[in-house]
Amino acid sequence: MASATADGAVPPVRVAVVGHGMWVRMYLLPGLRRCAGVEVVAVCGRDPVRTEAAAAELSIPCAYGDVAEMVRTESPDAVLVASPPVHHREAVAAAAAMGAAVYCEKPLGLDAGQTADMVRAAAGVPTMTGFTLRWNPALAGLRAAVRAGRLGAVRHVEVRYLQPASGGALSGWHRDPAAEPHGVLSDLGPHAADLLRWYGAEAAAVGGVGQALADDGTLDECHLVMRLRPGGGEGGSRMGAGATANVAFSRVAPPGDGPAVGTIEVRGEAGWGACDFAAGEGYRLGRYDGAQVWCGTAAHDFGSVGAVGGPAVEAVGGLVPPAVMQRLHAGAARQMGDFVALVRAGRADRTNRHEGGRADLPGLRDGHEAQRWVDAAATAIARGRWVDLGRPQGAAPIPV
Repeated sequence: MASATADGAVPPVRVAVVGHGMWVRMYLLPGLRRCAGVEVVAVCGRDPVRTEAAAAELSIPCAYGDVAEMVRTESPDAVLVASPPVHHREAVAAAAAMGAAVYCEKPLGLDAGQTADMVRAAAGVPTMTGFTLRWNPALAGLRAAVRAGRLGAVRHVEVRYLQPASGGALSGWHRDPAAEPHGVLSDLGPHAADLLRWYGAEAAAVGGVGQALADDGTLDECHLVMRLRPGGGEGGSRMGAGATANVAFSRVAPPGDGPAVGTIEVRGEAGWGACDFAAGEGYRLGRYDGAQVWCGTAAHDFGSVGAVGGPAVEAVGGLVPPAVMQRLHAGAARQMGDFVALVRAGRADRTNRHEGGRADLPGLRDGHEAQRWVDAAATAIARGRWVDLGRPQGAAPIPV
């Protein structure tokens, strides 16, 4: 990254983007364009004609068909990887080899072998995995209550992540076993795995069942049961001995034209907490005080969303209601703002902490741990038995 000029001016953060699909248009670009001092300099895609058209539509000056060529030519400060996951490893390696900071969408790769390669390749640059739920204010509020011990020792966690068939998860590369080998588990599993880890839990063992409803054989629904152990990280853990978790996923949930469902419920020895993170209605807390149970909804501010610079990138065919889009854009601005701050700091330490910033930013190592969980869950479903995950690999170098 370029240093400050002689007159003290800070040069812009130059960002190149790999991929130009819906998530880039709906989330990443609006977030970046709400960050001061950022220039989106190039976009890369597999189809030259479509990539050129996307560059023109999205007001991005340069289009490329090869990630390595784009990084060599443009020398960006950061690369956002939002292509299908089958291409993530190559893109991350090319960006990191040139010293660019890396943001990569989840799922990080196809399996934990790939994600371990990516962690090693990017060991010398700042990284972030696209776990958007960490920027949801209601989830952050519930997490703070859990970490502060307001629920006591946690005994059980339940997560539901259900998408209707019309939500887009049944089309395109989401239906390609080469891109998402475990179907809905590959797609939504990393979110749930990271959410549990962010709340202070590590899965010790996982079992489950699932079903495939289409000819491609990938999972459309699954239900998982986990034995938990306390996790580490910023703020410590409140997981009690013998804690368990249930997680349910679907991409064919009825009604077919209804909204997605995304909820988490945490049960502790002293109280409970719940959050509907898909509806964006805040979170609720309750305590067990004899006959007295109190509930409250914590107010939270998703932030005002004004005009986003550049073209109308929020147009996604009417699939996303305006209120949800507003929350997405506000969350994207916070997430991309944290990534840009990480890039500006130019540091790549083990905790992914940047000067004056959050201590819980998810790096590629967090994406790798989520993929280990997905792999174990897929094995448990295929073999019909519990699978032990072993201890998380932490900050130690990942073995070759």
